[in-house]
Amino acid sequence: MKFIKHILVVALAVFSITSCESDKDESGPEIIINIPQQGREYVYGDDVNINFTMNDDNGIAVYKYVLSPVETAGVKYTKEESVTLTNYVTSLTTNEIIELPFQYDTNTLYTDGAYELKILAEDFENNVSTKTIQLFI
Repeated sequence: MKFIKHILVVALAVFSITSCESDKDESGPEIIINIPQQGREYVYGDDVNINFTMNDDNGIAVYKYVLSPVETAGVKYTKEESVTLTNYVTSLTTNEIIELPFQYDTNTLYTDGAYELKILAEDFENNVSTKTIQLFI
C-alpha cells in the first residue's frame, strides 16, 4: 500500500510540474492596426495618423512603431519611436502621428516609393510580436 502511495505522489508531482510548464506564455501581444489602411498613399508634408490596439493577458511592456522604405535606392525618410509603458495594462489602443517632412523645408529631397509601417509590441515575458502594412509616399 505504501508503494502505491509513493507512486501516486510522484505521479502527481510530475503532473504538476508538467502542467506549470505548459502554462508559460510564449506568444507576444496581439496587434491590430486600425489606421491607416494597407496601401494608403501620402505625400511629403502629410501627417501619417496611426491608431493601433495591443492585447496581452500578461501585460504590455513596450511598443515601437517604425516607418521605413521597402527599397533603399534614393534618399528615403525613416522614423522610429519606442514607448515604454509606465502603467500595467493588458489592452491598449493608442494614437501616434508621424509628420512627414515638407520637401521645401529641408536640404534633402526624399524620393517617393513604397514604405513599411511596422508595429512591434513586447509583453512582460519578453515575447515580441510584429504587425506590418505597406504605405506609399
